[in-house]
Amino acid sequence: EAGKVSFKELPNYENPNDDGTDGTYDLIVKISNQNLALDVNNSVIVVLDDVNEKPDITSMTNFVVNENNKTVGFITATDEDFNDTQTYSLDITQGDSDLFDLNATTGALTFKANPNYESPIDANQDNNYTVTVIVNDKFDLNDSAIIMVTVKDVNEKPTINPVSVSYNESNVTVDFNVTDPDANDA
Repeated sequence: EAGKVSFKELPNYENPNDDGTDGTYDLIVKISNQNLALDVNNSVIVVLDDVNEKPDITSMTNFVVNENNKTVGFITATDEDFNDTQTYSLDITQGDSDLFDLNATTGALTFKANPNYESPIDANQDNNYTVTVIVNDKFDLNDSAIIMVTVKDVNEKPTINPVSVSYNESNVTVDFNVTDPDANDA
């Protein structure tokens, strides 16, 4: 009859807990027959093999940025595998992802164009942009997350545009328009 050896807790190749912390587990297995007439001790060595684990996105999933600013923040991920590299990308078929750029190496997330609070271009036109980010490891395992980017209003200065200037001996008249990009700003 075959015997079975199993771990009490799942082992982790990147963090072994054997005596030598090298992923090699030395066991002594005692074999007895039914009558206990024969006892044999055998040495068994169990060596862990590395299995590729997927990366995990660890950055925050909600960013708040001021209007007129392209910079959003950094998407970060961890991977338990030694020397595994991550590559970041956007799923441009989802949400507002096509309005953003994501640096494949650093995970820097930016708007393609400065967002304008007064003229939102997200799908719902509510200044809450959804972005689907993906991180792949070198063996093409991946994780994805939906990131929410909220654009907040910043008070912008008005501009004065002269329209006409008229002058006579007793009076100078200047007509001009004042515009303010902020909605409902007096």
